[in-house]
Amino acid sequence: LLGIGGIESFCEVDHLVNTFGGHRFVISSTAGCISAGALGMVYLGRFSQEDKELILGGNWQRLQEEIKWA
Repeated sequence: LLGIGGIESFCEVDHLVNTFGGHRFVISSTAGCISAGALGMVYLGRFSQEDKELILGGNWQRLQEEIKWA
């Protein structure tokens, strides 16, 4: 999964999500917290609602379901 938090521009996010699909991205931040900018890029992005929902939480939920806790 790739993080949206480190991407600098709206057009870059739009291009990447439209090219590779929302199932490959999650909200992330290298600053230690989720930035409002990353949330805004997803909320205002020019890609499907389904991709937005995947990025905003669906991918993380699916990933957690696959984690095997010892």
